[in-house]
Amino acid sequence: MKGRCFCAKESVGEIVFVHGLYEDNMEIYKFFISMLNEQGMNVHLMVLPYHYERTPKESAFSGEYFWSADVYRSALAFKQAVYDLCQFYNYVQTKSGRAVWITGFSMGGGIGLSLVSLIPIDGIFVINPVCNITELMWHSALFSTIKNDLEANGLTFEYIKNMYSLYEPLNIKDIKIPKDKVVMAKGLYDQINDPRNYELFNQKWELKHELSYKAGHLNILRVPKLATDITNYYFDRAGA
Repeated sequence: MKGRCFCAKESVGEIVFVHGLYEDNMEIYKFFISMLNEQGMNVHLMVLPYHYERTPKESAFSGEYFWSADVYRSALAFKQAVYDLCQFYNYVQTKSGRAVWITGFSMGGGIGLSLVSLIPIDGIFVINPVCNITELMWHSALFSTIKNDLEANGLTFEYIKNMYSLYEPLNIKDIKIPKDKVVMAKGLYDQINDPRNYELFNQKWELKHELSYKAGHLNILRVPKLATDITNYYFDRAGA
C-alpha cells in the first residue's frame, strides 16, 4: 500500500482520494487537490497497484498491469485495490481521529463503491465513477486493444461479464452505509463512461444525491465547485 498526503495549512477535515486508471502524471490532480486544501481538507491520495511508484520496471506505462487482457491478473489487482483502500482508510481515520470521506475518480470511484459494499465508512463522493466495468471494457475505444486481445483468445462479452460480476457496482445489492452518504458527481460531456450507466447506477442504488457538471471525464477535476461540493457534503453528512 502506498499513499501521499497533501495537507491543508489549517485542516478541518480528511479526504481519502483514489485516482483513475492508467494515470502517470500527478499534475492532473494538482488543481483539484489545491481547491480541497484551500477549504481546509487534508487529501490523502492512495496509489493504486501497478501505478506511479508501484509500477513494475518491466511495465511499459503506469497501470498497464492493473487492467489488461490478462483478466485474472486484473481481477486480482482490483481486489488488491479494494483491500488497500480499506487499510488506507482505517489508517487515516485512526491517525486523524476525524470523519473520513472517500473520494474516487473514474476507476478509483468504482473501487470506492466496491468497498462500501463490504464495510461501513463515513461517506463517499464518487466522480465519473466506473460503475459498469464489463461494458466499459467491451465498448469504450480506450480498451479497444484489450478487447481485440480477449476476442483473439476466444473470450466473449458474456464470459467477461460473468467473471467481473462480483466487482460491478451495478450488481451490488447491499451497502454498509446510509444512502444519503453516497454522492455521485458526473460530467455531462463524459466521453469515457456511457452516461446511461450513470442512470442505471442511480436507479439501482436509489441515490439521493447526484450532481451534474458541464464538463467531460477528466476536466471535471478543474471545476472549482466540485471541491466546494465535496467539502459541503463532508460536513453536512459525515457528522464532522
